[in-house]
Amino acid sequence: MATTDWKNKTIEYSRDKKQLKKRIKELTKSRDEWKEKSIRHKERADKLASDLKKIKSRLNELIKVGMSGKKNPFVIKNVLINWHPI
Repeated sequence: MATTDWKNKTIEYSRDKKQLKKRIKELTKSRDEWKEKSIRHKERADKLASDLKKIKSRLNELIKVGMSGKKNPFVIKNVLINWHPI
């Protein structure tokens, strides 16, 4: 009787151990996927912030040209032509 008791406990323990190892692999994979996703989102957010900064800069240039007393369409056209948001 005592022999079967420790034998059953050992079998149950090894089964639990396998399940835990499997769960650890699942969690590690999930964590890595979320980490990669987070990095991609941060890169995209940084790029959008950079583009927004460029757009604001160009708009400020246009406003300064428009606010100056001179009406020079060449300058405005030149600013628009040289503008590359992306």
